[in-house]
Amino acid sequence: MMNKSLLLICILLFPSHSFSDNKLKATEYFISKGGSVHDDSIDLSTRKSIVDDDLVMLKEFSTYTTLFLDDTNISDKGCEEIGKLEFLKILSISNTKITSEGLKNLRMLVDLEELDISYTLVNDSGMSCLRNCKELRTLKLMNTCVSDEGMKVLTFLMKLNYLTLNDTKITDKTLESISKMPHMIKNLESITLGNTNITDDGLRHLESLNNLISIMLTGTRVTLEGIKRLQDRFPRCRIYYNNIP
Repeated sequence: MMNKSLLLICILLFPSHSFSDNKLKATEYFISKGGSVHDDSIDLSTRKSIVDDDLVMLKEFSTYTTLFLDDTNISDKGCEEIGKLEFLKILSISNTKITSEGLKNLRMLVDLEELDISYTLVNDSGMSCLRNCKELRTLKLMNTCVSDEGMKVLTFLMKLNYLTLNDTKITDKTLESISKMPHMIKNLESITLGNTNITDDGLRHLESLNNLISIMLTGTRVTLEGIKRLQDRFPRCRIYYNNIP
C-alpha cells in the first residue's frame, strides 16, 4: 500500500514524474538511509549503511542522470546496478571499494560527463573501460594507482576539460602525451598534479595547451623557475603550489 504522505511529497516535488509503488518504496528506503532523492538525482554519499544490495533499487530510477555514492560501502558488485543507469551524466563513487573489475560494468555509460573515482582501488587495467565515455568533461582520479599507461585513455576523451591526477603514479610522460593530442590542446582547462613525480620537463609540455586556466603543482618535483616559465606562458592561469624547491 502506498504511503500517502510520501506520495503527496513526490507529486509536489516531481510533478512531471509518475510514481509506482516500487519507486515510492525505493525513495522512502533511500531517504530512511539518510540519502536524498530529487527530480533527476540521488545523493547517498557518506551513508556508510549503503551497501551493494541496496543498489538493486536503482532500477526504479532508470532515467535519472546524477548519482552520488561517495564514501559508502559499495564495491564491484554494486557497479553492476550502476551500469544499468544508461542516462547517467554525473557519477561520483569516490572513497569506495570499487576496483578496475567493477569499473568494467560502467563501460556502457556513454552519456557520462563527470566521473569521480578518486580514492578507489582502480588501476591502469580499468581505464580502458572509459573509452566509450566520449562525452566526459570532468575526470577525477585522485589517490588511485593509475599511471602513464592508464592515461592512454585520454586519446578517446575528446571533450575533456578538467582532469584531477593528484597522488597518482603519473610522470612527465603523461604530460608529453597530452601535448600531442589536438583535443587536449584545445579543450583542457584545469589539471591537478599534486604529489606526483612531475618535473619542469613535464611543465614544458603543458605550454602547448591553448586554454589552461588552473593547475595544481603542490608536492611535485617542479622548481620555482619552472613555475615562472609556465606563468609567463599563461599569465591568467592560477598556479597552486607550495614546498617547491
